Amino acid sequence: MGWSRAELSGYVSYHDVTKSLLDDLETHSFKWKRVREFHFIGHPGGAWWRGISEEVGDIYIHVGCEPGAIAHELGHGFEECLRHRSHRTIEFSEDYAEAIRWFAEQREGPSSWCNEYRGRSKKHDAILKECRYDWARFVDNLKRGHFFP
Repeated sequence: MGWSRAELSGYVSYHDVTKSLLDDLETHSFKWKRVREFHFIGHPGGAWWRGISEEVGDIYIHVGCEPGAIAHELGHGFEECLRHRSHRTIEFSEDYAEAIRWFAEQREGPSSWCNEYRGRSKKHDAILKECRYDWARFVDNLKRGHFFP
C-alpha cells in the first residue's frame, strides 16, 4: 500500500496554492508556520499538524488522505500564529483550518469536499459564515482584529 503519483502531486499542489494564500495574508502582517517535514504514515487515515516552534511544524499524512487536507493542516499553523499574535486563546482552531482549506479550494478548483461544505450547516464553519465565504471579508476581519465570530 502506498501513494500514487496523482496523490503526491495533489499534496504538492495544495501545499503550493495554500502557501500562496498564506503569503497573501503575510502581506497584511499575518504570519504562518512553514512545513518543516511531511511524514507519510503507511496505514489509512487523514492528516494532522504538529507545531514544532514559532516558525515551523510538521504534517503527518496517512495513506488515502485527501490532498485538500494539506490546506487544512497549514491552516492550523496559521491559527497558531494568530493565537500568539492576539495573546488570547482562540476557540476556533478548527474553524480557521477549515476556512484556510475553503479559500485554498477556491483557488485550486473546488473539490467534492468544497461543494458539500457550502450552504450546509457544518461543524467548524463559524469563521466562514462570519465572512460569508468571502476572501476579502475574511482578510478585512483579520485586519480589524475580529478573530472570533
